[in-house]
Amino acid sequence: MRALSKCWRAATTFALPFGLLVLCTAPGPRLLFFIAGIIIAIGGISIANVIIASFRQSYAPPAMLGAVTGAMRFILMGPCPLGALLGGALGTWLGVLHALWIMLGTVALSGMCLLTRAFTACRDLPAICIPGPAGYARAATALSSLTD
Repeated sequence: MRALSKCWRAATTFALPFGLLVLCTAPGPRLLFFIAGIIIAIGGISIANVIIASFRQSYAPPAMLGAVTGAMRFILMGPCPLGALLGGALGTWLGVLHALWIMLGTVALSGMCLLTRAFTACRDLPAICIPGPAGYARAATALSSLTD
């Protein structure tokens, strides 16, 4: 699982800053900045999503998989309307280009939290989930700690 952990960290940390290339776009040859920024950033996000989804499916007990997936979707997608509202407010207040610099800069820096000691100390993703009631109890405890 060490290789998956490294690949997930690299895909997230090093691909997101390429989204800033989108802001360097202009007509003509500088249109390539848009293409490169989108392809690299979305490619890294896609790789990270596949790794996380496959880890979640292999680690969560089958009876808890729906709850785990639902909780993750709520945590990841729940703040999207607030981000859209904040982006619209910034765009109205500062102008679209400045709002994009702020929002894409925040996204680019968000991957840097994976380079902190809390994440780098855990070099591997957990390999096995304990089957049976003990595994379900551990998964339920993990879910309840996410919602606290």
